[in-house]
Amino acid sequence: MYDKMSQKEDKVRVNARVPKYLYDWVCSVYDNTSQAINEGLELLKESETKGCHTGTDNVCHIDIQEHTHQDEKRANEQQARIEELNSQIKAFYDQLYKNDEHIKTLEERLRRPLIIT
Repeated sequence: MYDKMSQKEDKVRVNARVPKYLYDWVCSVYDNTSQAINEGLELLKESETKGCHTGTDNVCHIDIQEHTHQDEKRANEQQARIEELNSQIKAFYDQLYKNDEHIKTLEERLRRPLIIT
């Protein structure tokens, strides 16, 4: 039995708090969170060995910031477009309401008996 245990890889338990959206994504993509954590840590290890996270070379960090900035800009543009479309929808709704009221008025006039003097 001791031989089997010595052949097992040494492991430690890791606990962390992560954003719910990230946890939900991990659960939808991976079989378990341990697999996701292991792959993520391996990628981090690889990127550090390539000099991506050294004090003199912050290329990865800057690249992530740039993508984040672009995503925020796109989100703001899309939000502005949504507000513009909502405004147009409201204008169309108001126009339809006025037209419906006008149609009702005309129908009432047509239903009145014609009085010729």
